[in-house]
Amino acid sequence: FKVRFLSYFGHKVFFFFLFIFISNLHPYILFLTNSISLFLGLLVLPVLQLRFSCLSLYISFLIFYFVSGSYFIFH
Repeated sequence: FKVRFLSYFGHKVFFFFLFIFISNLHPYILFLTNSISLFLGLLVLPVLQLRFSCLSLYISFLIFYFVSGSYFIFH
């Protein structure tokens, strides 16, 4: 009787502490994902800005060559 009662009580305590542990993991996981997203944001944003600046530079060169070429052709 004692062994069966203790094993039943032990399972209850184990699942109770497991529930407490898992429910306490949520803020840490949220903090970890926010930290990773902030860190990746710091890395990705300059790359995107560089890409868009290179793209705008390329487009401005195309417009310049188109305008200058059309000027020399039509004048």
